[in-house]
Formats: sequence, C-alpha cells, structure tokens
Amino acid sequence: MKYLSLFLLLSLLCLNSVFSQEKPDKIVAYQAWLTTTNGTELKGILFFANDEEVILTDGFKKKRKENLIHIHWENIELIKLRRRGAKTEGAIIGGALGIGLALLLTHDITDSSSFFFGNIDRATVVLGYAVSFAAEGAIIGAKLSDEKKQFYFNGNEFAYKNQLSKLKEFCLVREQENLMTENN
Repeated sequence: MKYLSLFLLLSLLCLNSVFSQEKPDKIVAYQAWLTTTNGTELKGILFFANDEEVILTDGFKKKRKENLIHIHWENIELIKLRRRGAKTEGAIIGGALGIGLALLLTHDITDSSSFFFGNIDRATVVLGYAVSFAAEGAIIGAKLSDEKKQFYFNGNEFAYKNQLSKLKEFCLVREQENLMTENN
C-alpha cells in the first residue's frame, strides 16, 4: 500500500510539471465574404492584410494556400467575417443546454403521471422532452453564434487604414515575416 501511495504521489508531481508548460496560441481561422466595389462577392479564409491589399484563400479550407486572392483596398466595399466552426459549436452547446433543461423539467415526473395522450412511462416522456428541447436549443445556438463582424470600406483609403489594425486581428497570418516563410 505504501508503494502505491508513493507511486500516485510521484505521478501527481510529474503531471503538475507537464501541465505547467506554456501552450502556443491557437490561431483561429475566420471565414470572409468580401464584396468588391463592382458587386462581385468573393469567399475564403482571411489570410493576410497590409496597407495596400487584403489576401484571401480561395475557398474555406484553412490549408489551401496555393490559390491566394489579392484584392487592393480601392476595390473593397465590404468584408464580413465569422469565426470558422462557430455555428457548429453554437449548435452543440445549444443542444446540450436543451437536453439539460429537459432533464430538469422532467425530474419530478413519476410513472403514474397522466399526460395529454394518456398514461405514458417516464422514459418516453423524458426522451420526448430531450429530443424536442435539444433540437430547439441547437437551432437557437446556431442562430446566436452566426454573428458576422463587418468592415465597410467603400473603396475609401481613410476607412481602410482606420480599420486595418482591427482587421489584422482576424487574419490567419498576422505579420509580413510570417507570410514570407509561409510562401517558401
């Protein structure tokens, strides 16, 4: 028993040092819908932005870097951004909250309870509530997480330069040096 206690104590000490290491910052990809001044809409991941242009990937795949689209600031009317996977994450969280709410509401139901459709056992009622509340929670969660950040430029240099620092926060590559190493 002493050896088991000693082993568990040493294991906990080792785990403490493993979890105390710094984790690298996770770079989040943002889906971009860019409308040009002539009305064309381009879709892709926001890859990079500098003083002259915005660079998008061609499509929503994060690893697709061979087909980059370069758009000069004069040609940009509007950029809409949404975090990649936000809608799915919102639906999962909403569905889980819906199931939890259904379990709370059906906690006091007994097998002998009478319902609108007659006598139904508790498991069927709980399952019915859980499925319906999970579906409603998933729909509400997906809608709430579908918020898009919008940047209006209308081909205006002042508007572009004014919002550039905020736009760079959403880029996949945040610095020029990183862009050069990514392309090589």
